[in-house]
Amino acid sequence: MIAILSRDAELYSTRVIKKVFEEAEETVVILDALKLEVKIGQGVFLKGEKITPRLIIPRFSSAILLAGLAVIREWEREGIPVLNSAASLALAHDQLATLQCLSKDSLPVPKTSFCSQPSDADTFNSLVGTDPKVVKLLNSSQGKGVTYSPGKKTTRSLLSTLATLHSSGITQKFHSEAQGEDFRLIVFKGEVIGAIKRTSREGEFRANLHQGGSISCYQPSKKEAALAIQASQSLGLAFAGVDLINTEKGTLILEVNASPGLEGVEQGNEGRIARSLTQLL
Repeated sequence: MIAILSRDAELYSTRVIKKVFEEAEETVVILDALKLEVKIGQGVFLKGEKITPRLIIPRFSSAILLAGLAVIREWEREGIPVLNSAASLALAHDQLATLQCLSKDSLPVPKTSFCSQPSDADTFNSLVGTDPKVVKLLNSSQGKGVTYSPGKKTTRSLLSTLATLHSSGITQKFHSEAQGEDFRLIVFKGEVIGAIKRTSREGEFRANLHQGGSISCYQPSKKEAALAIQASQSLGLAFAGVDLINTEKGTLILEVNASPGLEGVEQGNEGRIARSLTQLL
């Protein structure tokens, strides 16, 4: 039995992964981590019945990270293979920790600053700066919780609002030379198996599909492919979507996603990327 940890069986990625494993004559169950009971040292249960899959494919968001990791750790204790380990998922779902990990491994990331609750004027002014910035909530995804600030006044207002709400975010240098384009590379077991270019719609700086961006096929350079592979290895991910941006400083790693959406990158060839996951059998 293959277990897909997902809260929505109708999502494209969940549905297509289920389909390709069923085509491989495997029994597939879709499980909501919030409905599973973890009996520490005994296993994972659903309605009192122990569940022991032969392979686990995590497809959950940061919103249920605690429950998802608890389930995966218990299955890992039993020696059940998982597409991405609990440790790598925990790291990848933490944007700040991800950037720090990549930087530690000397991989290029945007100029980034963080202060949980800046209280003194000097620290606050340092965070605000004078250049255009991107301000991100730490749990942002699909372009949500990401705001462009053209200058000092807007950045100060955004950070003041976050501080008032006792929330935290990061500020990053905005690279206008990228012209609203970024690149998503899908990495599986140390190899780039798919890539797309994402272009923001007019009047929007975010290239995410969920923010109205468009996609096209993309053939990454050897350097871009190597960066994506190094980023996934830095976080310990066997399967990842790595977002890159080309700047005057060179290619930078924007984000690493442990559960990347497949619909765009499959480019109408349903199951092309998902089918690669059957190599785990």
